[in-house]
This record gives sequence, C-alpha cells and structure tokens, in this order.
Amino acid sequence: MFLLENKKSFTIIELIVAIAVSSIIALTAGAMVYFSFSSWQRNVVSVELQRDYTFAMNMFSSVIRPARAGQIKIEDSDSTLIVGDRSFYVDSEDTLWYDPDITVSNDENAIIRNKVTQLSFVKNESSGLVEVSMTLEDEEKSLTSDFSIGYRNESY
Repeated sequence: MFLLENKKSFTIIELIVAIAVSSIIALTAGAMVYFSFSSWQRNVVSVELQRDYTFAMNMFSSVIRPARAGQIKIEDSDSTLIVGDRSFYVDSEDTLWYDPDITVSNDENAIIRNKVTQLSFVKNESSGLVEVSMTLEDEEKSLTSDFSIGYRNESY
C-alpha cells in the first residue's frame, strides 16, 4: 500500500493563489502593452503633423526666398499666396495645394491632404518678410505655428 503522507501535491488553496498571481501578472503585462501602443499611436500622429508642417514650410521657403517683392501677392483674405506664376492655397477640404504654374490648368499638387484648418500669409514690406501662420489638425492633435520667410532684396 501507498502512504498518502509521502505524496507531494498542490492543495486547492495553493492552486487558487497561483492562478490569482498569474492573472495579475498577465493583466499587468496586457495593460502595459495596450498603453504603450496607445502612446506610440499618439506620437505617430504628432510626428506626421510635424513632418507635414516642415515639408510645407520648406516648399513655401523655396518659392518665396528667391522672389522679389513685386512678385509676391496675397489674395483671398490672406489665404492664397501667389509668387510669380506659382501659388499656394487651401481648398474646402482642408487640403494645401501648390500650383507650379497658374497659367496652366490641372497641374496642382496636393502638399498636405485634409489637415490644414488655418493658413494665412502677411507680406511685410518694411522687413522684407512673408509671415506664414498655419494650423494642422488630425485625430484630436493639432499643430499651430508662425513662420517668417525673407524674400530677395530688391537691390540685387
């Protein structure tokens, strides 16, 4: 006969405690993964807004800097910038467009799609600057900034 006293096994209490501890560890790990992913997703949206903003400002700079004061015009309540034959504007769908030649139809390029909620230009003749104010919004995140771009000095 076997003696029960020599057998080693887990009691029901030990099993319940082990399951409870394992559950707490699993829930903690799951929560960490969930919140890490949520934070990463929010950062992706912020980085995309910053990337789009930087790209637009670089486009504005590449067109404005070599221009002379007489080539720069601001129309439509300060929301359309025309530099020579090129223009920037925002449509009703919050898309920023660049038209490389306003004399040619259907050659516009979308710079930022569905994110530009505010865009304004101010030409400051005394300082030789075009001041740009732009707001981008996407998935409850927004980026608003002002930027000044100097245009070519008339004396050159």
